[in-house]
Amino acid sequence: MSRVLTDALTKLVAANGKLASTQLTPAQRDALANLARLTGCVSQSPQGRGSVYQVIDWPRVELELKSLRPISTENLPNNLPKRSTNLALYRDSKSQAHGHEVYYVLMKAIGSSVCWQHDDGRCLDVTEMTRTAGVGSLMIAASDSWSSQQPLWLLENQELFDNLLWLPDDATGTVVYYAGNIHGVLLDWLAHKLRCSELILFPDYDGVGLANYVRLYERVGQRVQFWLMPNWQQKLQQMGNRELWIKNRPLFDSSLEKLRCLGVDGDIWQLVDCMRSAAMALEQETVFF
Repeated sequence: MSRVLTDALTKLVAANGKLASTQLTPAQRDALANLARLTGCVSQSPQGRGSVYQVIDWPRVELELKSLRPISTENLPNNLPKRSTNLALYRDSKSQAHGHEVYYVLMKAIGSSVCWQHDDGRCLDVTEMTRTAGVGSLMIAASDSWSSQQPLWLLENQELFDNLLWLPDDATGTVVYYAGNIHGVLLDWLAHKLRCSELILFPDYDGVGLANYVRLYERVGQRVQFWLMPNWQQKLQQMGNRELWIKNRPLFDSSLEKLRCLGVDGDIWQLVDCMRSAAMALEQETVFF
């Protein structure tokens, strides 16, 4: 409520103390009406088909706004981080959308000579980082120029990232761990330009995994491949998880509708049919069997 009232008072003050209700959201109108009842520093009166809000007691309004907004917008330093800006304007770092502009990618090399190149000449030797530290990290922003001439694998769960023995014998490139849901910055980054020779998604076979595939497909189209592990049909029957299927069924169904609208084809539909027939999901850790 404090953020709503802050924004409403800011609009009212910017309008020299008189503002039509049509210039406010319903929540902001309610916040000003409540302030008027409690303090009398603002009035609400009929005007046409709506109403108008007007400042009655300027010192009290300025005091109220000061208590809600420690630092005014015009007094904020330049290039202040978003969450610090939120703190100054609303006393809460999370009061507005506060997504970070960069994301830190955890990656491992598959094989030798795995490098990522930047247009400015920099080269990130992922093979050496993996050999030395066990894992590499790359700070990405949506519009940067990092790219590789090799495939990029996206993995949902850490166990597969920890142990890469499940990979096909001919696999090469980079493996990235995304922990459940693909981060928005990573999505933007993959969509901005061609980052790799192949983009391969290996998620759990459930509603969440399908939803991540949809999110990727919406951004990069046919550049993304949904990887099907060997003998997945047999594993679905032997080690499928009905509880997980039920839990994520709504997300599974909504993702299917999006896949149809996107015109997606390929082997994924065989997987979808088998999952629906068995009423089970399949966790990607079964790839080790």
